[in-house]
Amino acid sequence: MKLNVLLLILAFTSTYPQPASTSVHPAQDPWKNEDYATLPDAQAIAKDIRAAAKLDTESGIDLPVGPYRDAVLAYREGFLTILMMRGYPVYPITDSERAQIFSERLRSKRDAVSKFLFALHILDFAIPSSEAQQNQILDLKNKSLRQTIFYQYDLGHFLAVIPLAEIYLSLQGQDTDFHPHLYLYHCYAFAEQLSEKERSPSLGSPSEIRRKKNFHQLRAAEIRFGKNSPEYSRINGLQQSK
Repeated sequence: MKLNVLLLILAFTSTYPQPASTSVHPAQDPWKNEDYATLPDAQAIAKDIRAAAKLDTESGIDLPVGPYRDAVLAYREGFLTILMMRGYPVYPITDSERAQIFSERLRSKRDAVSKFLFALHILDFAIPSSEAQQNQILDLKNKSLRQTIFYQYDLGHFLAVIPLAEIYLSLQGQDTDFHPHLYLYHCYAFAEQLSEKERSPSLGSPSEIRRKKNFHQLRAAEIRFGKNSPEYSRINGLQQSK
């Protein structure tokens, strides 16, 4: 089974979702989450923290009481955890120091994930009383899901990514985003390998997982390249030949 078919096709672009430690992307794309090992200096870190603190919580719109504000705070704390993690040094250091920094980065990512998940949990209790409030809640849910998916994937928690990406796709207007389909393709490919080894009922049958994997791979190619593109035809042909 070839797990890197879509990787080969997307290799010439910067849109392929890679582990955060190796991907560098423009900040304007919400899925292209830069995970620098360091920022130029402390002032740059402080600038990013101030920018992160300017979430739209004082826009003059009447916000839902309680849950939404708590979710904003949890999201902000998670995001700031990531920003501070990027301040860890990358200059020549000893092996023991390098191992310690690696451990601290992992802990920071896990802490950030827990805060993003807490924000998502709290948002379930935020009941909007206007369309503006509903849009704000949806926007924060999208942001929290993207961050959680990104860092769960980066941490290698592929099975945990699946339900999160499925929820993301169920939100308004997100089914035309190819990124979650691509994440799901890779995570279902991992689940397929695991199911063939362990035969765990919780994972589903290998054939069912393979069906989902192929669906998301093809859907990602359709959105990214178009249904009439040679890339889509190539992937479809490879799937049909198996």
